[in-house]
Amino acid sequence: MSNSAKNPEKSAPDPYGEPRGQWQAIQKMSQQLQQKARQRAWEELLALQKERERALAHFFRHDIPADMAAGIAADVKAMIESDRKIQEEIQAHQSSLMQESVHLKKLQQRSRSYQAMNKLSDF
Repeated sequence: MSNSAKNPEKSAPDPYGEPRGQWQAIQKMSQQLQQKARQRAWEELLALQKERERALAHFFRHDIPADMAAGIAADVKAMIESDRKIQEEIQAHQSSLMQESVHLKKLQQRSRSYQAMNKLSDF
């Protein structure tokens, strides 16, 4: 018989652990997000972002220990700033990809023009 079945006053254990451990895991994910952005590992970044969102939602569903509140507030501000920088990096990368795409299209057009010119010169 499980502990929660023996003692109905106790709820089932939290699968995410105690608040400090949860918050440390969230902070670690935030650091990993920065690393994924630097590595331009966009798919991994997206998956990790979703995981962190779930962890944050779970964390904030419960009361925050008073002795952690100030530190969490500062950490959240830092996360917001870090996320803003990551978003800027993503936008810069998207812009770079768009420019590269335009350049490749121009090269393709030139190639077709050269091929057409070669066909005309064969006559």
